[in-house]
Amino acid sequence: MEQKRLSHHGNGDTSFSMQMIMQDLDIALSQARSAERVLSAALNAAVRLSGADAAFIGLIEGDTIVLKHTFGDYANVPQVDAGSGVIGRVIRSQRAEYAANAARDAGSQAQMALPLLSHETLLGILNLETADPEKFPPELFEFMQFLTARVATALDNARLYELSQAQLAELRQLEQLKTDLIRVATHDIRSPLSVVNSYLEILAEDFAGAMTDEHRFMFDAMFTAIHRMQRMATNILTLDRVQSAHDKPESIVYLDELARNALRDIRDVAQRNGHTLHASLPDGQLAVCGFETELHEAIDNLLSNAIKYTPEGGHITLRLQRLADADRGWAVLEVEDDGIGIAQADQARLFQPFYRVKTRRTEGVDGIGLGLYVVKRLVEFHGGSIRFRSHDGQGSVFGFQLPLAKAEEE
Repeated sequence: MEQKRLSHHGNGDTSFSMQMIMQDLDIALSQARSAERVLSAALNAAVRLSGADAAFIGLIEGDTIVLKHTFGDYANVPQVDAGSGVIGRVIRSQRAEYAANAARDAGSQAQMALPLLSHETLLGILNLETADPEKFPPELFEFMQFLTARVATALDNARLYELSQAQLAELRQLEQLKTDLIRVATHDIRSPLSVVNSYLEILAEDFAGAMTDEHRFMFDAMFTAIHRMQRMATNILTLDRVQSAHDKPESIVYLDELARNALRDIRDVAQRNGHTLHASLPDGQLAVCGFETELHEAIDNLLSNAIKYTPEGGHITLRLQRLADADRGWAVLEVEDDGIGIAQADQARLFQPFYRVKTRRTEGVDGIGLGLYVVKRLVEFHGGSIRFRSHDGQGSVFGFQLPLAKAEEE
């Protein structure tokens, strides 16, 4: 075989040449992510190995073979008949065939046709022809069968990859469509909710003297439902802003001011629920780099959660302090309550979206399980981390730490 192959490849060691060609093919196949690149690399290697005068590699489509890559006389030929001659027999038997006297025309005498089979499925055909039968010794025919087996596997993998990429692109389009629909619906729902809430407040005030306990209960239920939907819309829009943001925040935000504002905003709600609010805030300012609206919402979510899960008469404390480690300074904010607490078994999933602890004591608590998830995403987006500890029946502490702005550290 080596002597015959030497006459084809010329000077040099033939085995080494074949090894180098196969090595090049292996590299090309391992890097190919499309069927086109697999077929191109395969035909190139087959022609180099065989010295064929004409060749093609094509895929089976009905009764024809659509030629994907060609060489020699097959250039500019789009397809060939899949039902006649050597090629037809190969397709029917799904076995490689070598014909020493199968002249396609005056220029070709020897022909090899090899099926590209993967998992017993015929994918295509590799066809090689030459005017010099000496170029196609039996050893080469055996070697080409080995080559086409590897090519068929790579082709199958490439087609699966292309299919998965197409499906992934479709899923991404659907996901984007879903995100856009949620964003539009959430944004548009806030305006009518505000209108309904305003008119309810007017009605509640106008009929305050004539209301029965049942009427007050219904008005309270409507206000609660509206506020729940407003908070849900706010959380969803906040998540969308964080997920869409490309740049880290660089604006200076004073966390002590946000804490005071959040306490002021929630004081009436706390009083209606019979809670006592406490604050432990620093005398000076604590500056961090961030988005003011989003950080205010994170604090508000922590306070709201504490109110929801603390029985009437409970105490809620917001603490803000400056801490330092070996690397830098931190602003640490915590909200502590003496509420129902959280069992150890439920703590691992607390910050997952839409997860809510379900116990007898939480049955009447409103919410969809987005608040803590939103806080975690906001804090991590700002380069911080969540702080949490709780014991069942003994209350909870939820909070976060954020790196101080450089000016604060100095």
